[in-house]
Amino acid sequence: MKIPFVARLVSVVLVLGLVACAADEERLSSLYFAERVGGPFAASQIMVLETDGGPARQLTSTADADNDEPDLSPDGTLVAFASKRDFPPPTGGWVQNPTLRMIYLMNSDGTNQRRLTTNSLAACSEHNPRFSPDGRWIVFDMSCDDVAPSSISRLYRVRVDGSGQELSLIHI
Repeated sequence: MKIPFVARLVSVVLVLGLVACAADEERLSSLYFAERVGGPFAASQIMVLETDGGPARQLTSTADADNDEPDLSPDGTLVAFASKRDFPPPTGGWVQNPTLRMIYLMNSDGTNQRRLTTNSLAACSEHNPRFSPDGRWIVFDMSCDDVAPSSISRLYRVRVDGSGQELSLIHI
């Protein structure tokens, strides 16, 4: 049974690039990743693959909004991720920047999904949420440019309860 899992793990890492892992003291227990569910043009959803076998389980479900870039908290109870779900769909000839995201948090079983950050700027995008080693903060990058999201990017942090969002100028 270990060979099929290893083969699936290698293919997941090669295709997706970003994978969050949960491990107990002895072994890897689960992998969290994003996958396009429903075809190559479908929205990305957060999935979990348990290493003891079985198919991957879908944790998010938003028909027209990508959910991706998952990170698992150090204690394995929470998953931070980036999502497009609160950005309005394009209307009236306006083309939405496909990279716009905000940071969300959910329990590791997919329950209690909630928006974590308070970004209200339509031209700003938040990416790459990562838990601090103590699990109290989530660090992410925010870029504010409606043309090229990588033009100006700053590192922010927010507490896991959603409070204290600030530009991060210090190490956490």
